[in-house]
Amino acid sequence: MKRLTPALVTMLMLGVVGFLVVAYVAKKFLFASTEEAPPIARRNIPTAIVAIEPGTVVTDKHLGVAPIRVDSIDPQTLVNERVIVGRVARNRIEPLSQIRTDDLYPPGDGPTIEVEEGMRAVTLSLQEGADIVDGLVRPGQFVDVHFRPTISDERLRQGMVMTLFEGVKVLALNSSFQPRDDDRAGTTVTFELTEEQANVLLLARDHGDITLAYTPEGRGTGGVTVSRADRAYLEEVLGLDPLPEPEKPFRADHYEGSRFSTQEFIKGRPARGTGVDLTKRPGNEKVSDEKSDDTPSKIGRRTEKSDAA
Repeated sequence: MKRLTPALVTMLMLGVVGFLVVAYVAKKFLFASTEEAPPIARRNIPTAIVAIEPGTVVTDKHLGVAPIRVDSIDPQTLVNERVIVGRVARNRIEPLSQIRTDDLYPPGDGPTIEVEEGMRAVTLSLQEGADIVDGLVRPGQFVDVHFRPTISDERLRQGMVMTLFEGVKVLALNSSFQPRDDDRAGTTVTFELTEEQANVLLLARDHGDITLAYTPEGRGTGGVTVSRADRAYLEEVLGLDPLPEPEKPFRADHYEGSRFSTQEFIKGRPARGTGVDLTKRPGNEKVSDEKSDDTPSKIGRRTEKSDAA
């Protein structure tokens, strides 16, 4: 039997080590069991479904829900719709983007109203969207303001509509500086007016109906329209003839001794009479202003008696 030499022993040891390495690699890669990767965690959070412009009051119609990877959610992202709806956008929010805390004004806060020097911001409540061109007018556009008095006055000639202002700027609708989907409902409109226009509008608001008309001509003169050409009367629209003026009363003056009296007649019937005692000093006249019970015949007898005297 051959003797084992050191070189042979070394070769055998290297062979054994190589065999073990090959066996480990084969077990690791050829016979290893395949393990499924863990699922990626996602969370449904509210996102913008349309572009939201600065100054817009966010509603549920602006929002949708999208599954977002948990590891990609920004710490500033708002994940609850309840804390988003009703707040005003500070920055432009792109569609399908997460809504961050700094994209919105704090609850109850909003942008500052910007008006030109010398102008005033006045808010008017309109009950119907039709009063504001069916909700088609947008903030930043200009409108004419029309007024229809609802008071009872014969001088209105059965009804009148007039143009109060021409070309006034709309600053906001429903407390929003951007259009909203509910602008067709009951609407509040904020105008940019001069001080004179503000006083006139606040007075007219309590005595009639206000309607807006869109004007493409832009800003007006800033004054109050008072010309006759800007007024329309119902009798003119219907082509009616003006009503005849009422008959003026007939007046009879009667002197009897130191007493002076006056009697008015309308259509032959006594209407109103007054009496004065002429013996009183000036400034102390005793005057009675009441309806007279005298008939025309009694007045005639008094006149005859006075003539005889």
